[in-house]
Amino acid sequence: MSQEGFTIDELARLAGSNVRNVRLYQERGLLPRPVKQGRTVRYGPAHLERIELVRDLLSRGYPLAAIRELLDAWEGRGLEGLCDTLGFKEEVHPQVNVEEPRELSIEDLNRAFPRAGPGEIDRAIEIGLLERTGDGFLTRSPTLLDATAELVSDGVPISAVLEAAGDLRLSMEGLAQRFVALFVNHFFLGAANSGRSGEPLMNITSMMQRYVVLGSNAVEAEFARAIQQAMESAPTTPPAAGRLST
Repeated sequence: MSQEGFTIDELARLAGSNVRNVRLYQERGLLPRPVKQGRTVRYGPAHLERIELVRDLLSRGYPLAAIRELLDAWEGRGLEGLCDTLGFKEEVHPQVNVEEPRELSIEDLNRAFPRAGPGEIDRAIEIGLLERTGDGFLTRSPTLLDATAELVSDGVPISAVLEAAGDLRLSMEGLAQRFVALFVNHFFLGAANSGRSGEPLMNITSMMQRYVVLGSNAVEAEFARAIQQAMESAPTTPPAAGRLST
């Protein structure tokens, strides 16, 4: 893919389809809008993934109108919308171990980030690390907040730490979205298409619970591996000039 994205011909070829089908999917509202660049339009990985999903659902016997309804339900209300559309009586929401939110007073925040100015606080709110609540703040990521505060106390500039924290949150959210979409595409919709939308819901929920654990373990292990690899490739002595990229 070029920096500008795919042409419609490139997209069709990569998807194993043809331009006529791509235009049809676009006309039926099954693809996100492409990006206009001058007189041309460009497509990206999201369009490729969507075409692959549409073709997979077509192979399962879904007509285009039903696929559009499913996609609208998924994009509008996520799993809840899919459950309603497919006739499930309950939602598929596995139990996950999520940290309890922590409230912070202004004094608590000043102790964590003693030299933080209004700009840094706004940045922490922008990346989702903090939320304003009345006279204080709330964090839904206490462990990440504590790690951020410890790095700052060690002398790392708060701006650099917040950028790293923001990148981490975005990466995790992107991975989670891809994980859930993968599960929905290959298990949830497949069970619905089998004509057994009532009975297998508990089994699907249990399966997703198992995949959440597997995914969490994989992320933890891969991050540890990547950290170890980065440490081994880092220079053992400070560079004479310049800095490592962050």
